[in-house]
Amino acid sequence: MTITPDDSKQILDLTIEGKSFYEGFDNNMSWEDLYVLVKDTLGWERAEMEKQFKWVGGDKPDEPREGPSTPVKKIMLKNLKDMFGGTRKAVEERREVIDVTRARRTTTAYLLHSLGTIFFPDNSGNRVNVHYLQWLKNLQETKEYAWGTATLAYLLDSFRKASRVGATDLAGNVGLFQAWVYDHFPGMIPSTTWSDDDAGPTGKKFVFTGTQTKHKEDNISTLRL
Repeated sequence: MTITPDDSKQILDLTIEGKSFYEGFDNNMSWEDLYVLVKDTLGWERAEMEKQFKWVGGDKPDEPREGPSTPVKKIMLKNLKDMFGGTRKAVEERREVIDVTRARRTTTAYLLHSLGTIFFPDNSGNRVNVHYLQWLKNLQETKEYAWGTATLAYLLDSFRKASRVGATDLAGNVGLFQAWVYDHFPGMIPSTTWSDDDAGPTGKKFVFTGTQTKHKEDNISTLRL
């Protein structure tokens, strides 16, 4: 028994048919190729890219580092949000004009942030793999991918890693897993607000307020019996 692609479709309302994510995807791109990719999609010059990669490796912007730094092919989610966030506010307050290039880069940054926090979050909680920009290089093709299938595959692979001895964290879209559990095991549902709206994905049914009564251990024991 496991989560199926159809579950992913019903809970998240993401497409489960379409272009494969592994088609043409290279998770070991050279630094030079990455620089070209980031410049094309986010508009960063090489100096900015190197700074971003070094921050992930442990550098701090205002503090000198002892010894050589080790750049990492990831971007800090906070930095991404700080650099591209507030676009609507800027338009309203400063009456800025958003041209096509800036709109595309802001959209790309938003989608990359979503990939690192919703679709494929890792255990770091604050980084996103810069290689994901390959899926966003052409925004017209982005919608052609099977996002629901990829999100599920990433979650199931996270289960595999979490099952190892010493593992303490679970990556991936945990909300998908929770909603699936509640759909199939109603006795596990915590005390929460229930939405009567039948429209949209089933995952919208659960509205968590942060004040749920916690009896997880009792529920799990009963379920096992």
